[in-house]
Amino acid sequence: MQKAGRPYRMPKVIVYCLLALSTAVVFPAPGESLADEPRRWRDEAALSFVQTSGNTEVTTFAAKNDLTYKVSDQWTGKWFVSLLHGETDGVKSAERYATDVKIDYAFSDRLYIYGLAAWLQDKFAGFDHRTYVGPGAGYHFLDGPRHFLNGELGANYADEAYTDGSNQDFVEGRAFGRYACAFNESVELSQQVEYLHGFNDTEQFKLNATTALTSKLSDRFSVKATYEIRYDNRPTPDTLEQTDALLSIALVVKI
Repeated sequence: MQKAGRPYRMPKVIVYCLLALSTAVVFPAPGESLADEPRRWRDEAALSFVQTSGNTEVTTFAAKNDLTYKVSDQWTGKWFVSLLHGETDGVKSAERYATDVKIDYAFSDRLYIYGLAAWLQDKFAGFDHRTYVGPGAGYHFLDGPRHFLNGELGANYADEAYTDGSNQDFVEGRAFGRYACAFNESVELSQQVEYLHGFNDTEQFKLNATTALTSKLSDRFSVKATYEIRYDNRPTPDTLEQTDALLSIALVVKI
């Protein structure tokens, strides 16, 4: 249901999740010391930058950061942030910001449930903001050492505000899958797909797919080539293209 534009505030649940995850990273569990505690977190940052001058002036900057913190044997927190900024001949041609927080609870080595909260702004794709939150369940079908495959099913409550001043909120289903193949210790190919289907409109759906090839340079540094496709079956406003694609090559740092 389309509604008139209204002031937007990021939902408190996202702020609370960010604070909870940040606190968990900084402070150990009761009875433990930082000196005795085994390493529970890992971080992966990817940076890419392109600048040309002369007949065509193009500047593109993209960054991603993926933080994972294992609170206990059963609880795991994940915080992902990405941004994209581009200018062509001094005119902004791309701008996208996104972040999400995900909390997993493992019943076993393979079965888990999760809670997800996310926020996105991509005005070139028509989103003044898109916020969604919801639960789900996942299963690790393959868990290495060479092949990895997991799938998730869930439901989200989504709130979308568009650049034409309209907005809507609705419930959507979520299906997610990720497959990775480690060819050797240095090279990995991965493919992930996320499908989002609105329950209030059978023709409203989104598909996000990412293919990545990572080549390890050292224990900390890698080069990653990524091809992303974002498809919106019913963009708002309807003058926008349904498909956005992004090809990037980035330097990845793992901590």
